[in-house]
Formats: sequence, C-alpha cells, structure tokens
Amino acid sequence: MIKILLTCSAGMSTSRLEANMNQYIKEANLDYEVKALAALAAKQSFAKGEKWDVVLLGPQVSYMKDDFTNIIGNAVLNIIPAAIYAMVQGKETIELVMSSLENKN
Repeated sequence: MIKILLTCSAGMSTSRLEANMNQYIKEANLDYEVKALAALAAKQSFAKGEKWDVVLLGPQVSYMKDDFTNIIGNAVLNIIPAAIYAMVQGKETIELVMSSLENKN
C-alpha cells in the first residue's frame, strides 16, 4: 500500500482533495491510502514516527518544503500544482503521486 499525506495550512482544503482522491482510488482499484492534515499535525505525525511514502504540500504551504525535506526520511515530497489544487482534482493528484514515485526510482 502506498501511503500519501496531504498537507495545507489548516487541513480543510486538502480534506476535499482527499475525498476526490479516494473516489478515484476506489474507481481505479489502487492500493493507496490518503490522509489530509494541517501542516503542524503533519509534522507531528513524523515526530511520532508515522511513515508515509509520498508527502504532497498544498501550494499555500510550499514555503515549508525545506522544513518537510528535513523530516520525511525516504518519502517523496512534491508540491501540488495550483491549478490541480484549486480545482480539487483527485485523478490528477494521483497521477502526480505516480509520476513522483516513478521519478524517485
């Protein structure tokens, strides 16, 4: 299972994206798990030792990229493009996850 962490300022806008991603995951029969958290809660998740395969930052917290780079271990980190984020596009976000994982390997 691929574990994906979405993060934004308060976790509210990524919650909508999480729902759309989960709908696409179900339709495409993918073995992915998605969780949306506010940036502070996401950092706390790593501090607790939780493991994620992919971390996606909302555009409004892209300035935190260096902070997350230092705590995510082997996870892939990417910023969700503003156009995908604004339109809450689940399928396109999953495609971003897939290409991010391909580029890691």
